[in-house]
Parts: sequence; structure tokens; C-alpha cells
Amino acid sequence: MSEEHDYGFPCRLYLVSPPKFELDAFERQLSAALSAGDIGAFQLRLKDATDEMVVAAAKRLMPLCEDKEVAFIINDRPDIADAVRATGVHMGQEDIAMTPIAKV
Repeated sequence: MSEEHDYGFPCRLYLVSPPKFELDAFERQLSAALSAGDIGAFQLRLKDATDEMVVAAAKRLMPLCEDKEVAFIINDRPDIADAVRATGVHMGQEDIAMTPIAKV
């Protein structure tokens, strides 16, 4: 049995994309997920993708998030997050040491 907690704010979902996907199919899945519940943020986490693939995915998926007032986060790439005007960027501990975040 779960115990209820009052954190002073509502608990919201944080969605993370799979590391690889077919853009048309995933766009439909994300749209359905964003309409199904209270989502606070979505992280685009493409691994082994070219810059062009990440930018193309962001340009297609970010408007879905914006329409639902969901933060759009890019994984590991502050340069791309800045270029597409994402809400934010997720940086892992190892990534921070290798990336000049202050320049972005």
C-alpha cells in the first residue's frame, strides 16, 4: 500500500525518448502520451544520432510539447538545445566535464 506525500506541488511525469526511433511513429506516440496525463517535461535522448537527426527530431517534436506546456529537454547537447531554443538541456556528470556549457 502506497503512502501519500504532500510535497507542496503536484508530482508530474518526466518522459524520456528511446535512444533510437522512427520519427513518424514516435511523433504519434509522443502526441498520445502528452494527451494522456500530466507531463512536466520530455527529454529527447537520441544516442548515436547525427546532429541533423537530433535537430530534425527536435523541430518535429518540440511543437507537440509546447502545445501542452511541457518542457522540452535535449540530452547531452547544449549546442543543439540552444540552436533549436529548447527549454533546457540534460547533462550527465561525465558530459559536463567535456562540454563548454558556459559558452551556451
